[in-house]
Amino acid sequence: MTSSSEKRPYAFMPSTGRESDVKDFFKVVQLKSMHKNSHSKPMFTPVFESWAQRKQFYDLALAEKTKLEAQVKVKGMRKEKRKQTRRELDATTHLVNASWGGVFGSGLGSTAKTSFAGLKSPRVYVWGHGTPGGDKLGGERGFESIATSLQKMRLPNTSDVRVDSCWSGVGPDFTKTHSKDVLSAAFHRNSLEPLADKTRSFAAKLHSKLKEGGFEGTTTGYLGATSFGAIRVEQAGLSDKGTHFAATLAPGLDVRRSQAKITFK
Repeated sequence: MTSSSEKRPYAFMPSTGRESDVKDFFKVVQLKSMHKNSHSKPMFTPVFESWAQRKQFYDLALAEKTKLEAQVKVKGMRKEKRKQTRRELDATTHLVNASWGGVFGSGLGSTAKTSFAGLKSPRVYVWGHGTPGGDKLGGERGFESIATSLQKMRLPNTSDVRVDSCWSGVGPDFTKTHSKDVLSAAFHRNSLEPLADKTRSFAAKLHSKLKEGGFEGTTTGYLGATSFGAIRVEQAGLSDKGTHFAATLAPGLDVRRSQAKITFK
């Protein structure tokens, strides 16, 4: 039987030392946790590369929690706005606990999670700003450095790694050689995967480097610009519409992220 810790999604951002990147990371994890919680699924647990990164994240989460607690008490707030604010507060409270109070928000006094020790096959989302065919996330951390960090953090060899960054599954020429019409047609034929780059994409390079260290799990990349949170996806001619984590293949062409991915084994 799969344990609750294996079902829980984890989020990791390679440290760059820039506070702006930690702010983006917090916002991403908050929005994704809100979406998960709205579907009664476990929220994201951030895993940190350093104590400095953890403290920055915790300070942001605590400040946001304090702000939301004040907002939710405002009288005369519209019902829908109050509901949204409570959703934000629930997710933020979870992240305050998860970033300071132990592995899964077990309370103050225990240590925050700075490794994947004790997990068997976790799903780990590696976050950072990406470019088509890029070697780095956030403009700084290369795939070799990230692979080394994950291994030092005791990433299990059977993990499900997902590079949650824009264009992580494509090569450097993807946006120049594939028009919106070509991408739309490929999507409706369910044939986007052949357009992925199996050697030059960031996900491919990270997977190859992880395998050098004995990794036997999977690494997934995406064929578009990935959304921070869940957005409304209207897919013309399809019944599968709704609010999802999305990938933008081209301007005006948003699809479910799960339908625009490449997984390396």
